[in-house]
Amino acid sequence: SSGINAEYGDFCEVFVLPITTNLVAFYDKSASFQVYVYPLPEDCTGIDRNNITWVKVSGSLPISRIEMSYSSEDLLATLKMRALEEDDLGSYRCDVNYLGKLYQSSEITLDLRTKPEVTPVESKVPALLGSNVTLNVYITADPPATTDQIVWGTLKIDWDEDRFTISDDALSLTIREVTRGDSEGYFSCEVRTDYASDRAYLLLVVVGRL
Repeated sequence: SSGINAEYGDFCEVFVLPITTNLVAFYDKSASFQVYVYPLPEDCTGIDRNNITWVKVSGSLPISRIEMSYSSEDLLATLKMRALEEDDLGSYRCDVNYLGKLYQSSEITLDLRTKPEVTPVESKVPALLGSNVTLNVYITADPPATTDQIVWGTLKIDWDEDRFTISDDALSLTIREVTRGDSEGYFSCEVRTDYASDRAYLLLVVVGRL
């Protein structure tokens, strides 16, 4: 209560602790900066969102793209920023004004990446029964994806090591001697980077026979 704060205010300390000091997010997506706000001892109560201010260390916050919230139950303050862009790069801080004192979090650095994407050259690929066909994809990622981060698979189709061959750059899958079973499900290509993943599905359409 405010009475307790007035009586014990000289003994109150507030710890403002970021969940992470290096926040990785993606261009055009959203990101949430979060800090725990711990008043100690527990008798020190009364913190609410009016005590909490978010600042960009060098620059200003994009007011039209942010939402600020505080959960007194979880002691968690959040700054959510939408539609991230180049100008948002930099460091951010949470300030808590409590009983006439200013408490600051460590700086949280925003690191923006391009979200990896897998795009089929064709999502429906026609093939003749018994022929050989190659499925191709484009992959965009920053930094570029390595071959061990690209994984081909199947859905409702048995993977056949003898007939399915992945190219050296992992951007193509060749299917030899196409069967009708190859069109009963999907082939998939997934890119898995350190920060995110994306997957595309490709359908083989058997249109006749050799």
